[in-house]
Amino acid sequence: VITIDFPVDPPQVKLWTELVREAHYRHHSGKLSGRAEPSPHPKPWPMKQALLTREEQALARQQEILTMCNGALSVDHIIEQFNERPERKGQAYRMMNRDEAFRLLEDAAKSNDIHLYLIWKCFSVAVGDALPDVAVREADPGDKKSLRDIFGNDKGILFGVPGAFTPTCDQSHLPGFIRDYDKLQQKGVKTVACMAVNDAFVMQAWGKIKGADGKVRMLSDVDGDAAKALGTDFDASGVLGPIRTKRFAAIIDNGKITDLEVEPDGTGLSCSRSSNIMEKL
Repeated sequence: VITIDFPVDPPQVKLWTELVREAHYRHHSGKLSGRAEPSPHPKPWPMKQALLTREEQALARQQEILTMCNGALSVDHIIEQFNERPERKGQAYRMMNRDEAFRLLEDAAKSNDIHLYLIWKCFSVAVGDALPDVAVREADPGDKKSLRDIFGNDKGILFGVPGAFTPTCDQSHLPGFIRDYDKLQQKGVKTVACMAVNDAFVMQAWGKIKGADGKVRMLSDVDGDAAKALGTDFDASGVLGPIRTKRFAAIIDNGKITDLEVEPDGTGLSCSRSSNIMEKL
């Protein structure tokens, strides 16, 4: 379990794991009043225990516990540090997963103590960063290509959708980029690509039906690796599946992200629509 400290400039992140374990201990020992001091023997997070309550999170933000994981820059590193603690290696304790760790930090960021943009800086790419060198699939499941190689050094647009054939993606988001393709070319865009956590067959069939051939490349992020690398992944269990990408659009130039628009609610369509991206070119 985690707390964080952010130096404002540069946004190098210090990530702590002791804090929430302490909060969990105090929650179950009834010690929730006042400013708590670190426990010499905090209890580990037991199996089946849900994500920390808001009360526990509020307490956690008040703590100042020694750094355990200093300088980590990814949520996966935090989880690795947390789950590899000696007392967590048996079956008696549940393992923290990526979504839980991220939701905890995202919730903490909504307080007045932490700047939300620094949370996102930790776990996702930002403007000025290189496009992640992660594999996606295009024509078929065996057609693996590097996302970075697809764009090369040219100017391009990568947009992500929660799912092929879903209403907003099918009726508005993808059609907008297909419709505006010629205008985008006039602004110097060489490559436009649509990415979703669907298999390659679905993506190619969807693109063919919508008339994307020769305009928008349809990329399959079948395991969600690209979404994770971009920091746009979210859990859509019960609707679309455990891993999907939030709706976003990014302008790529010379291998770097020069603009990144992620929908605030993850699935709506406003800042990532084609017309908005054209204004930023």
